[in-house]
Amino acid sequence: SYTKRRCPGWTQSVAVAEFVQNWKDEADAAAERAGRKPSEIQVLRWEEPQHSKTEYFLYVTDPRDGNDLLLAKLMHQRIRGSSTLRLVNFADRMIPEMFLDGWSGDDKIAGKRKGKFGDGLQSSTAVLARDR
Repeated sequence: SYTKRRCPGWTQSVAVAEFVQNWKDEADAAAERAGRKPSEIQVLRWEEPQHSKTEYFLYVTDPRDGNDLLLAKLMHQRIRGSSTLRLVNFADRMIPEMFLDGWSGDDKIAGKRKGKFGDGLQSSTAVLARDR
């Protein structure tokens, strides 16, 4: 099957790391679209121990008015021995082309992001979807 042929040496851990890298790349791109540098991204950690949940919010502050722009959120929650990881980018959207083999956005082609081959999202999706 396609999913078994795709990245046969990848583990689920590698696939999750690729998802997180894509999430961070998109947060960096959103900061740049807002006129900020990725190095200016700040992180707020929020814990809800009663729900075994930790959230990380990525944001930039506009120096002109002091307002914050929320870029992304990562949420981790453990319930009865199971973990959930939720990655959210607020200033971006998924378009169908993102799932085409070899497709890369202009910022990746220009070398501004970690991803360079245009297959990380597709590969990690295939690895996580394949049969054990």
